[in-house]
Amino acid sequence: MLTRRSFTRFLSVAAVAAPSFAHAQEHYPTRSIRMIVPWPPGGGVDAFGRVVQAALGAQLGQNIIIDNIGGGSGRIGTQTASRAAPDGYTLLLANDTFAATEALPVAGTASLRPAFEPVTLAIAGPQGLLTHPKSGFRSIEEFAAAARARPGQLNVGVPGIGSSQHLTSELLLRAAGDLRVTHATWMGFFAPKGTPEAIRGRVHAAATAVLKNPGIVARLRDLGFEPVGGDGVAFARLFDETVKTFADIATERQIVAGD
Repeated sequence: MLTRRSFTRFLSVAAVAAPSFAHAQEHYPTRSIRMIVPWPPGGGVDAFGRVVQAALGAQLGQNIIIDNIGGGSGRIGTQTASRAAPDGYTLLLANDTFAATEALPVAGTASLRPAFEPVTLAIAGPQGLLTHPKSGFRSIEEFAAAARARPGQLNVGVPGIGSSQHLTSELLLRAAGDLRVTHATWMGFFAPKGTPEAIRGRVHAAATAVLKNPGIVARLRDLGFEPVGGDGVAFARLFDETVKTFADIATERQIVAGD
């Protein structure tokens, strides 16, 4: 039971803590920001991060430190980010493989989607099908015709089972009859669940400004990326729609994690 003196002391501490927390949000950021990329250096997500790193840091007034944590089709780095304090000093930069791993979870693992707040849909981009010149396939129609004529005999290389590229290839094969289904990839920024709205808004504003910078836009388009700058609400909607699309094709094709 609290005594009058200890209760008074508690109220005094609470009164000091509340303004301090508000002050921290108002002046965010005051130190370097860690941006976790859940892939090794050199991949598409890392390439995007390197293009925007300095400009995003300039917008926020602090250094952005990229931390590449690969493994588990992005799960290991994403799990690391999910355990970070929700104070805006750790961000996750992920692509639609995050949605793929949510749609196709490893048995015994928990969903990571509830651990994050989508902040900004950064870019969209097409996924392509490339063939060797000696294959004889010069169009998707030729590839589709060969796949129908030789079921189970053609190979499609993807980064890993359950990756977005794997599930997109399945969508492509399903759509090969009339070619009406397409699937632009995406990347975006996430913050740990509980990150204050004011801080998320600050990050979103900074990211949006960077994605409107003509020099940055040109560099991203050279890499095949199309800057978007969508807000957190639209990004959350896209994320959930992507999870459903991938889950549906995984069920239809009887794909399970670890196959």
